[in-house]
Amino acid sequence: ERGILASCWVPTHPRSATRTRSHACWTGVELIVANVGMVAAGIEPSSVPYAVMSINKPITAASATKYLGRAVKTEALDHLYLPDWGIWYRFGKERKRSDTSELQRLAPSDGEYWADPFVVADGPAAWVYYEAFSHTTGRGRIDAVRITAEGAAEDPVRVLDQPTHLSYPMTFRWRDELWMAPESAASGGTQLFRVRDLPAGLEPEGALVDEPLLDPTLHEDDGGRWWLFGTKAAEHAHHGSDLLYLWWAPSPLGPWVSHPQNPVVTDTRKARPAGALYRQGDRLIRPAQDCSGAYGRAIVLCEVDRMNPTEYAERVVGRIDPTWASALDGVHTMNRDGNLTVFDGLSWRFRFR
Repeated sequence: ERGILASCWVPTHPRSATRTRSHACWTGVELIVANVGMVAAGIEPSSVPYAVMSINKPITAASATKYLGRAVKTEALDHLYLPDWGIWYRFGKERKRSDTSELQRLAPSDGEYWADPFVVADGPAAWVYYEAFSHTTGRGRIDAVRITAEGAAEDPVRVLDQPTHLSYPMTFRWRDELWMAPESAASGGTQLFRVRDLPAGLEPEGALVDEPLLDPTLHEDDGGRWWLFGTKAAEHAHHGSDLLYLWWAPSPLGPWVSHPQNPVVTDTRKARPAGALYRQGDRLIRPAQDCSGAYGRAIVLCEVDRMNPTEYAERVVGRIDPTWASALDGVHTMNRDGNLTVFDGLSWRFRFR
């Protein structure tokens, strides 16, 4: 009698209705378990109901032909082209962080793409940490490049390379030290490092949490409490972009407490993190990815309205599409520190060039 218990926007698989259905079903199982647990604990479920859309449309010859043509085209493009993420940057603190004008492109090395940039100011210059993905090995590592105050990029430096995939090198400051929590979900957990010396003096500090988080993002609020955001792929999901989880702790070293409203966001259009949270006047903004049309399609800016140990609420207040260059097809990370603002941008490279 109370209506919908939980609801979610999930991504579709471009070539498989079966995998799309499996993703939706397994995500639904996770939502049911989480929300029944909330009700049992006397907590009001946090999912916002969406308009129910009918999928019981008859399959016609025209619709089947259209779907088949789109699937064949996508399959052909996957075999002919490689994703070519690159880093775009601009010095200047007077502009809004979301301003994408006058960006310069930092082209990746041959055989790689560069994505997920994070910035650490170093005097008038800055270091950019990023995922360097090798098309040969099929996995990413963490590299860094120094951008001078004149905007020139120096040679990249290898920072962290492991047998499993690494990406999204989340950097933050705590107790006058620099720390890094890269995405290391392929290893089964989320690792924490202390950066003793810029750029590559990393010292392992153990596990941040024993959760395979995608794009883990930390934030310290005005009261000194720490927050950890991250998505997780449901079992049999084809990617983890629709369920956002939240934890809090007295420090980055924990102990981390799961938020009672988890998952706090259930929408592939704004769940997965897209960079560090930041202040815009008196507003707290959380950048998030819109993965509804494709992975890393665009960035949406969510204003955090409530964030405490029992409540979380946010609303979309802006959007960044990859329109600053004609060849771009996606953007999914933005960050700034000091005077340097960075984005990543997706284009496509002919596989046999």
